Amino acid sequence: MINRCKYLNDEGEIVVADLYGIFQYSTITQPSLMIGGSPGGVIAYPVAVIVDSGKIRQIKINRIKEVYEV
Repeated sequence: MINRCKYLNDEGEIVVADLYGIFQYSTITQPSLMIGGSPGGVIAYPVAVIVDSGKIRQIKINRIKEVYEV
């Protein structure tokens, strides 16, 4: 069972691609060296992993317009 999605690409067109899933992207931010600066921490947000034109890409989930099973 494969999921497909319609998503908005960088040119503003609706494109069909294979959807592998929605995952969490996270990265660590280092503390600021300035007095009173940011204490650092973790930034995390959801991303969708798709295959479009043979390339694996991660996109923001708000660019997905429709998901369906094939």
